[in-house]
Amino acid sequence: MLFRSMALVSFMAVAISPTLVRAQEVLPYSAGQWGLEASASTNPEGGVMRFFSPKTALVLTGSYSRLSTEDKVDDPFGGGTFTVKSTQSLAAARLGVRFFRTIATSLVQFTTVGVTAQHLSQNQEDPISGAPFDLTLTNVGAFGEAGVQYHLSPRFAFGAAFRAEYLHVTGNASDNSGTEVKTTGNGFSFDFTPIRASIFF
Repeated sequence: MLFRSMALVSFMAVAISPTLVRAQEVLPYSAGQWGLEASASTNPEGGVMRFFSPKTALVLTGSYSRLSTEDKVDDPFGGGTFTVKSTQSLAAARLGVRFFRTIATSLVQFTTVGVTAQHLSQNQEDPISGAPFDLTLTNVGAFGEAGVQYHLSPRFAFGAAFRAEYLHVTGNASDNSGTEVKTTGNGFSFDFTPIRASIFF
């Protein structure tokens, strides 16, 4: 009797295990599906997704930020206080392929690889002469991203991600005397996105 009971339990475990594995591997996406996402990070961005399959999607994201400041500066020669005005703007776009896999119930891990293009401009006025200092940088390169997202439902998810970028930088700067300087270089950029919201339809 005990042997029969153990055999029955073993048979049920073997029969149920593949079903559980398949259930864990099922992703809440389908080929041809669309998605939208919004991220809160250093430079908030939004994007659109188009799924090739339940496990892969094409992702296009973009961001734009602009910051204007006014700082009070004391004249070292005793001429009073001057106001230094500066403006900085950054536009960025990224195109990549994202891969998904389930790691727990309602929890999905994803990785993204792709290319990026960015444009940075900065303008600052000389407080005495009023002549501007201008800086423009153009960055192109590749990026990789890894993150997780929790599905509140098949259509809504919240998550976080870490991104690393390798950038080739070219730029042009002009100082208050009108002298122009060109620059070029390579470097890495890192960013953590603590909040990312996605909707799928």
